[in-house]
Amino acid sequence: MSVSNLWQIFSRIWLANNGILPNPNTQPSRNPTADQLQQREHKPESWKREIERLEQQAKIYA
Repeated sequence: MSVSNLWQIFSRIWLANNGILPNPNTQPSRNPTADQLQQREHKPESWKREIERLEQQAKIYA
């Protein structure tokens, strides 16, 4: 489990311990499943590939 995933899990606890409470009528966040964590780790790579592809296309048409 990466540091960012740990932060997501424990941020709610840290905020509550420091007197920072959620807005009224908001839904509590759920701990992500292992599959969701894996998807989050892979998304930036797919976004990076997409951005590189779009930049290459922009060079062709510019």
